[in-house]
Amino acid sequence: LGITAHWIKQNETGHLSLEASLIAFHHLVGQHGEKGLEKVALDMLDCTSATLKVRVTYHLSVLPRIPN
Repeated sequence: LGITAHWIKQNETGHLSLEASLIAFHHLVGQHGEKGLEKVALDMLDCTSATLKVRVTYHLSVLPRIPN
């Protein structure tokens, strides 16, 4: 199982380029199910400190309350 990071880099002249790097790799042995892959993936992200750098934002739509 491999995890890659992707980012946009700007050089001195202002040119943008897409960069990518392999940040983690784990050799899976034998059978592996969904829960096992989930644990390995989260452990890999924790080891690279990626879980501290990634933020998920939830946007909730709140409908105005309609009086009865």
